[in-house]
Amino acid sequence: MRALSLICVAGCGLMLGPAGRAQLNSEQRKTGEKMVEGKFYMRLDAPCIYGAKTAAGLWFDPLLKVSPTGHKLLPVPPLSKKQYVYWGSGPNDPVGYGSLKMAGETVYVWLEGRSPAANEFVIEFNDIKTLDDFKAAWARAFSAIPLQDEHPEWPAEIRNAIRDHRVVEGMTKEQAFMVVGEPQSVETSAEKGVAVEIWHPRQVNGRKQPYHHMKDRDTGYPATLKFADGKLVAIDRVSPR
Repeated sequence: MRALSLICVAGCGLMLGPAGRAQLNSEQRKTGEKMVEGKFYMRLDAPCIYGAKTAAGLWFDPLLKVSPTGHKLLPVPPLSKKQYVYWGSGPNDPVGYGSLKMAGETVYVWLEGRSPAANEFVIEFNDIKTLDDFKAAWARAFSAIPLQDEHPEWPAEIRNAIRDHRVVEGMTKEQAFMVVGEPQSVETSAEKGVAVEIWHPRQVNGRKQPYHHMKDRDTGYPATLKFADGKLVAIDRVSPR
């Protein structure tokens, strides 16, 4: 697997490995730092690989990469016994207390989740050459307000369900994503000429710490979501676990 690139030392923030020249100048960086220091809301899942916590600190390796034009979740590579993956913060979770570390055109955004998702994690911003690039990537990853509040035109039932992290029939795929995030897998087919998708949401978030006596944390998401012509028409709430 690729080498772990970040380390969080208690009280000291993050430290990078070999770094290139930052593309943002000092004034642009100050603007970026101001953007991530307040409270805002996730648009995406942000899993990380965590290394074993030692006297040296806790290693982070982000699995979410965001650019000004899109995002990508990296597949989880084989892990050692001292490494684990935790999906601690996802869509509509409040986060903040952010800071930035830069390495060339890559900006590492270090964050802390706010209750109830109070974990530390890192997102990797790629292709950041200008402040506008950073702002575009930021807008793909975060919202200044809860996601449902961006859409006052949506029905109250839908907005309330997103607020409460629930899926309800009639949601679009965009709306359901705001609740369950990236599905683990998607099946596509057609029924009587209608496009059908079956989502399989993630069932566990992993472990916040890799202790043997701890169990994986359940997400509480349904086992499957069925969309017909882009609308949620069936929810299987029985967990496959």
